[in-house]
Amino acid sequence: MGLSRSAPGRSGCSAGAVRILRSTWPLPPLALLIVAFAVFGAQLSAADQVDIVTGLVQLGIVIGLYAFTGLSGVFSFGHVAYVAVGAYVAGLVAVPVDQKTLLYLDLPHWLATWAVPAAVAVPIGGVAAAVVASALAPALGRLAGLGASLATFALLVIIREVAINADQITRGQQGMLNVPLATTIWTALGWTLGILVATWAFQSSRIGLQLQAAREDPAAAQALGVAVGRLRGVALVFSGFLLGVSGGVYGQALGSFNPDTFYLDLTFLTIAMLVVGGIYSLSGAVIGGLVITILDHFLRKLETAVDRPGLTEVGFALLTIAILAVRRGGITGGRELPFPFAGAGGRRSEGPAVTATVRGFAHRRTRV
Repeated sequence: MGLSRSAPGRSGCSAGAVRILRSTWPLPPLALLIVAFAVFGAQLSAADQVDIVTGLVQLGIVIGLYAFTGLSGVFSFGHVAYVAVGAYVAGLVAVPVDQKTLLYLDLPHWLATWAVPAAVAVPIGGVAAAVVASALAPALGRLAGLGASLATFALLVIIREVAINADQITRGQQGMLNVPLATTIWTALGWTLGILVATWAFQSSRIGLQLQAAREDPAAAQALGVAVGRLRGVALVFSGFLLGVSGGVYGQALGSFNPDTFYLDLTFLTIAMLVVGGIYSLSGAVIGGLVITILDHFLRKLETAVDRPGLTEVGFALLTIAILAVRRGGITGGRELPFPFAGAGGRRSEGPAVTATVRGFAHRRTRV
């Protein structure tokens, strides 16, 4: 009799755990993938750990890019501009005062005599990037397609030129120096997981669901009262903040950098990560970022071993062509990782586009 009474309790507990897991899916497996990548990297040599740290930071950049491009459907070629803003602002406020007096002779007095801990500087860089994004948000909300993509690229060019010519503050092409080297594998992991959780929460929110619905059918979304332009602006500011945070972490991993660090090479690399993984899913951003990071690591080693400059770039190009030829939607096909428990706690996961459209429209109708 005791067994018969305890079985329903265990079943109920199991069903409850499945419901909790389902409500947070695909966050747990993606977080575990990133943690496993960092733990594996911590076992490597010091030289190889540099690549792991860089890969974790770039993964945060890709997830931040997904928060705008993946959810809104507006392809951005200029999001690395927010990384640059975050890196420069976080770097300027984190450099110790005694170093500023030696290296940054023309800084404004208030900035030259003020410094904050590295951990505090990172969110300050994120806020600065969000402010820049908010200036572009009204215009971007009225644009679509190629026009919106060109506007984002124009911002990248503008930010680079500002970084080059505002040499009293940024040191121009000489670059920032003596930024505290505060980014380790574990700090990079912490910031990247934070970006992952924030992006998952945003895409699961009402705004995120409506954005995905508008991405699938803008006319239908507008007919139901969804303010598509305003929501795209919100996504841009949110994404800009995440990328600014990633920029601050990246700057503290490099220690020194110049405007070219945040230009076309990083732009094409992060876009390749998102496209290879699958533009329209958070799973695609994470998986694509990890695949490209691992491939980059081994290709660079091979390039050095055989003394064939350019082998890494050719390898990226061939991989991108091969994956898109086989799967036009990337590795994940633009879908989240499938929920594994079909019989316990609900149905298997639908594609994110279908789920977002149905839930977003249904929510709007209930309000009306």
